[in-house]
Amino acid sequence: MPLSRRPGHMAAKAARANVCVIALLAAAPISVIAQTVPTPAAHTNGQSAEMGPAPAGPSVKIAAFLSNGHESLSPLGLNDRLGGAGAAADDARAARHLGQPQLRGFQDRAPRAPWFAPLSSLVLPGSGQGMLRQPRALAYLVVEAFLVIRSTQAYRDDQNARTTYRTLAADIARQGFGSSKPDGPWEYYEEMAKHEASGAFDKGTAGQFIPETDISTFNGKQWELAREQFWDIDNPPPVGSQVYQRAVDYYKTRAVQGSFQWSWRDNRLYLTAFREAIDDSNQSNQRYVNAIGLVAANHLVSLIDAYVTVRLRRYGGAGLSSANLNTRLLPLGVRGDRGYGMAVGVTIPIKSGR
Repeated sequence: MPLSRRPGHMAAKAARANVCVIALLAAAPISVIAQTVPTPAAHTNGQSAEMGPAPAGPSVKIAAFLSNGHESLSPLGLNDRLGGAGAAADDARAARHLGQPQLRGFQDRAPRAPWFAPLSSLVLPGSGQGMLRQPRALAYLVVEAFLVIRSTQAYRDDQNARTTYRTLAADIARQGFGSSKPDGPWEYYEEMAKHEASGAFDKGTAGQFIPETDISTFNGKQWELAREQFWDIDNPPPVGSQVYQRAVDYYKTRAVQGSFQWSWRDNRLYLTAFREAIDDSNQSNQRYVNAIGLVAANHLVSLIDAYVTVRLRRYGGAGLSSANLNTRLLPLGVRGDRGYGMAVGVTIPIKSGR
């Protein structure tokens, strides 16, 4: 016989408690709370004059409580959703069962977001992320340490190579051109690597100035450039003319003389070592510049990361449109090797929160 046709059984079921189930849906596993709600006993015939036919089974009412980690729906007022007697008391008991007398909103449960975290990241990458309790703080610190070590090593290599080529230039190539051997600019040593000799500054006698004419030497090359600039090579002006004198003046400003003259002739092995030291210095200096650029980029990325995080936690992203970091590799023409540098561009469009 079906259950609905047994009056005695229906009366017994009606005397049982209605069950109110509250399902809490959150990031954590679903918790189900059951609360017994007593109901008036039904008549023996399974009917009541006021209430009508007794229910065929237990009365189950469900309310969903959702928390998405940012805002919470208070369980207060569940009596409106559940209905029936004792609903308000059920709400209170449900809250006590959760161990949350009062459920707070997002601001009370949000992670820390100190306003100075971006500034801290600018000074030391990863420190701001540490204040914000972000695991990637360690990554920024590791990258910073690696780049600092790389830049320090590159700088040391550059200094060692610079000492090597300056010593070779002073002790070998510039020997015999005066006792004083002052250091020259970087371009001076590059020209020493390109030309075996500087050539004479003045080949004239008896007070007549005659520039170096051997174009295989550095000074001879400068005199050739002066002549090409001021007159036609096939039709030179008279010596002592105004045009000729302008070319001589140009030559004097570019040619080397005195203790800056050099010669690698009969010292080819030393010239090879000198050129290798020049190349090593070039490459080490480029590695140093690249590492410093990446250090700056690491500081900048850490700053932007911390700024966006603080903005989101404090204001929910209000007024923040986007933050884009664009990077690209640029070839750097290093003689003897090919290096690369990083160009970093940052775009942070900000719009009014109103």
